Amino acid sequence: MKLSRVFLLLFFFSCKLPTDPDDLDMTDDRGAVVATTNSTGGRHLVWSRATNEILWIDYDRSGDVVAQAVNPSTFEIRTLASYSGVGLYDDQHIALSDDGECFAFILRDNQGSSLNAVLVRTGDASLITTDVHSFVISPDHRLFAYAYPSYSETEYNVEVCALVGGEKALGAGRPLCFSPTGEELLIAIDTMYAVVNVSSGQRRMLATPYHYGQLYAWVGSDMCSFYVVGNQFNVTHFEPYWVETMEPGLSNADPTFFEWSADCRTALVWSTECLKSHSVGLFQTKCDVLEANIHALHLTSKEVRRVAFARIATAKESSTRNGIVFSPDERQIAYVLETNVYVKDLPLITP
Repeated sequence: MKLSRVFLLLFFFSCKLPTDPDDLDMTDDRGAVVATTNSTGGRHLVWSRATNEILWIDYDRSGDVVAQAVNPSTFEIRTLASYSGVGLYDDQHIALSDDGECFAFILRDNQGSSLNAVLVRTGDASLITTDVHSFVISPDHRLFAYAYPSYSETEYNVEVCALVGGEKALGAGRPLCFSPTGEELLIAIDTMYAVVNVSSGQRRMLATPYHYGQLYAWVGSDMCSFYVVGNQFNVTHFEPYWVETMEPGLSNADPTFFEWSADCRTALVWSTECLKSHSVGLFQTKCDVLEANIHALHLTSKEVRRVAFARIATAKESSTRNGIVFSPDERQIAYVLETNVYVKDLPLITP
């Protein structure tokens, strides 16, 4: 009888109510709130150098899809374009031309998918094409390269089209990025890479081994891909072929949303850590206070620096998996946490 009472007493304390986060220092370093989204997470961001605005796509209160822009200095919010009767295809499928002039994204409806573009300065909207799987924009925003399904869900054809008309088929493949001049296009074909001349359609096969890249870039003459495996951050250079790796030792690094600087030397990445938890059973715990961190990782110096963090009571870890982006001058960052868009100054990273 005494043993059972002891067991019940121990079990009661193991299932105690959640601890009050007020007894933990909840001071954080988030930066300034510049806008609020209508979704609880997952928003990707881009930052236009043409207007110095942060852009994203979202649902408004009526359920329409809207392309939004906010000026981080004045907090002025603009709706660039609104779309009724459609949904977000996947908000990872957004892109901004390097000149910051054209914002593009894929939407979906009952008929399939559509590639849409909006000129950032004027809000002029265009339907580029339909039945799109993925796309990229040329640096001067005059051309779009997009992939559409072929005979199966794993085979794609690639075409190039101008902002207004003028399609050109380039054959099988999936577009990854334009060259800085927009004259060439890096594509993936099954398990190979190739560079295509946009004007002639001529292909040059690359010897680089195929791998899954989460981001691709073409800086000068250097073609790069970026991908995260576990806690290892990798940059693959195509010509000549070599791979850089960095293991920053972060707790629960999130590979879903990360960003690289224009010179491909600095990465921004989320990590999370549970600061306080309580038991909800014999072998389960629930996090009461979650710390979400943004780190800047410099590939050359191997420096790792925390540039922003937030402590959130009763947070879901998925609420931190949101967009993050450099400002055009790379002196600030913008990110989404829960439903807010934050802007924060970026400390100098060792070159």
